[in-house]
Amino acid sequence: MEKLDVLSKCSLCEKSGEDLSLLSANHKEDGWMMVCRECWIQLYSENRMVSGSGSSSKGSSSPCSSCPGCGFR
Repeated sequence: MEKLDVLSKCSLCEKSGEDLSLLSANHKEDGWMMVCRECWIQLYSENRMVSGSGSSSKGSSSPCSSCPGCGFR
């Protein structure tokens, strides 16, 4: 069986790596995206994310609790 190399890649800064952790962010203009911690902090501090869209919000109608906008069923 072939081994697949899966690299995580930030949607904003395009930083990538096997050990890169990505966070889900609901950008006000671009919608849901996966970003690195540094970009998430920057988006948050610049108020560029949709308010109340985090995966920890109660009553979320999202079918996938790990990534609120994916539509996974």
